[in-house]
Amino acid sequence: MEKLLRVIDRLSIFFGKAGSFLIPLVAGFVIYEVFMRYFLRLPTLWVSESIAMGCLIFYFLSSAWVLQAGRHAKIEALYDRVSIRRRAILDVGTFFFFALYVVVMFYAGAAFFWDSLKVQETSGSPWNPPIYPLKFIIILGFFLLFLQGMAKLIRDLRFLLKRDPNAPKH
Repeated sequence: MEKLLRVIDRLSIFFGKAGSFLIPLVAGFVIYEVFMRYFLRLPTLWVSESIAMGCLIFYFLSSAWVLQAGRHAKIEALYDRVSIRRRAILDVGTFFFFALYVVVMFYAGAAFFWDSLKVQETSGSPWNPPIYPLKFIIILGFFLLFLQGMAKLIRDLRFLLKRDPNAPKH
């Protein structure tokens, strides 16, 4: 079981780091667009769409890595006041809602991707890049997030059942 959990962690880290390499590129595009728009008065459409695409890819590929590292947003006022054991109980207790959200979004995303792929959907702008690959990234991101959520659930349960004395990342 531990080997499988490490594989899931490595997948999350790999895709998260792969997506993170887009951040300097997106930042460069933002600087370029600001310069073109406000200094030369020549706004570009392809840069704006590229920024949105880069952010989408980064966001969805890094979500599982963020969960793996214990960095997702939480209600800190509550979470920081309870013990690690109670945090694990809270996480196990709310897993159903997490899983429901991720599974619904995965299936909805898969339907959108399939429809988009069938028609080879593009953005419809004058630049008109294909967007079906981005819709695949969305379902890949939700799949990775679900796997990492399952790994977290297993670790929380093992911790709560005292089969693993190490506290899970929260």
